[in-house]
Amino acid sequence: SLSVGKVRIRSLFLYPLIGVGLISLLAMVNTYQENMTVRDLAIKIETGTAPRLLDGQAVRDILNPDGQHSLIGSSMGSVELETLENQLEAHPMVQQAEVYKNMRGIIHLDIVQRTPVARVMNNSGDYLYLDETGKKFPGSRLGSADVPLVRGDFEEAIADTFACSTIAAAMPVYKYIYDDPFWRAQIAEIWIEQSGELVLFPTVGDIRVEFGYPIQIHEKFSNLLDFYRQVLPEVGWDRYRSVSVKYAGQVVGRRR
Repeated sequence: SLSVGKVRIRSLFLYPLIGVGLISLLAMVNTYQENMTVRDLAIKIETGTAPRLLDGQAVRDILNPDGQHSLIGSSMGSVELETLENQLEAHPMVQQAEVYKNMRGIIHLDIVQRTPVARVMNNSGDYLYLDETGKKFPGSRLGSADVPLVRGDFEEAIADTFACSTIAAAMPVYKYIYDDPFWRAQIAEIWIEQSGELVLFPTVGDIRVEFGYPIQIHEKFSNLLDFYRQVLPEVGWDRYRSVSVKYAGQVVGRRR
């Protein structure tokens, strides 16, 4: 029993010493890391199903817009991770950012790029993209996204165009098209009438689809799909100048 008591006493002294040692070690590691120099940036950009509209150089430009404040060469201790995350997420093309650093002097920048579902253009030819949440963001020097072009009688500057309620009201249609591979490949343009009704223009054939208001979306696309599969293969794309799915349960084709 005496030996057991000695073991317990030793344990009581040993555990605090281990704890102090671990804390000291962590403090030393943290001090070592803070005094390190930033060697490089490891940039990871997640695009999902969207094309790449953001690259490493664009990310570096976001963090160092004037070219005078590069992170590389600065001390790791001077790098504020939350500030970098906020700086990245303030850019309209960035949906989410996570920044962390490692013991090799590398700062990791993990970024989720916004996914465009539509490209809205005004009468002057200026445009902005819309993502699936309705956020707008500019085009990219890397290229364009293959999403429907949304147009209407938009006289305003492109930034003010989005105040138009009909653009926001049609958001479920943009998302429906983007989420369906068939319709994403079929629909090239969406025209928004001043009334808010929509006209779709397919990528193939000279035909207009009168969609009507952005309601009963699934039913309308289902009816249109039946027309695509059952009627067009029989008579050809050139037989009709327009087709209307705006009325419930009806597909009305107008011949040329």
